[in-house]
Amino acid sequence: MKNLLYIIPLAFLISCSGKKTDNTENEELQETQASIESVEFSKEQIDLAGIKTGKLEKKIISETIECSGIIEVPPQNIAAVSPIINGFIKNLNYYPGDYVEEGIVLGTLNHPDFINLQQQYIESKSQVDFYKEEYKRQGELTVENAASIKKMQKAKADYLTYEANYKSLKAQLELLGVNTSEIEKGEFVKDFKITAPISGTISQLNANKGKFVSSEDFIYEIINASVLNIKLNVFEKDISKV
Repeated sequence: MKNLLYIIPLAFLISCSGKKTDNTENEELQETQASIESVEFSKEQIDLAGIKTGKLEKKIISETIECSGIIEVPPQNIAAVSPIINGFIKNLNYYPGDYVEEGIVLGTLNHPDFINLQQQYIESKSQVDFYKEEYKRQGELTVENAASIKKMQKAKADYLTYEANYKSLKAQLELLGVNTSEIEKGEFVKDFKITAPISGTISQLNANKGKFVSSEDFIYEIINASVLNIKLNVFEKDISKV
């Protein structure tokens, strides 16, 4: 029984001794690996090598590249101003280098055809009023069986034809900036206006007072340089430097 008591403590001591040895070996191994992965310098070595340290920070690393290219104005920022109909230039209000706002009157033109267009409009309106009443009357007579359906259809066709012509002439005059309600009062407009379609600087003037211009000619060119497109020619070997 006494022999058994001595054996148990001995086994316990051997076991503890083995664990301590393993722990010591692991710590030595970690220290060895750490010494291999890191390098330490003394202050003298740092000063001799000129090593400087600093804080980590974000910086843009770039290099200047010389290249050629062009600066362009987007197409929607360039406007060629042409008259809608032919005419003689009466006034020019602005010249190259002037800045103009969208909708401002750049100049005025006149032509006998412009007066004739207003006359046709008044005549067309009278015809529309007449055939409108005639169509209405034929419709009422047809209901009373006093006229044929064929006459009513003819009156309807005439009314629609003259109405289309009337609307077309009205649209043309409104496109020229004419208030048709004033014309219906008998007040004809002698001059039609040329307005700026965009805001910008006048770059070209292709007319003078008294000159005859057609709808194919441009009087002004306006450029809005608030937005520019830049196209650069960069060689492939320089792209990696950017």
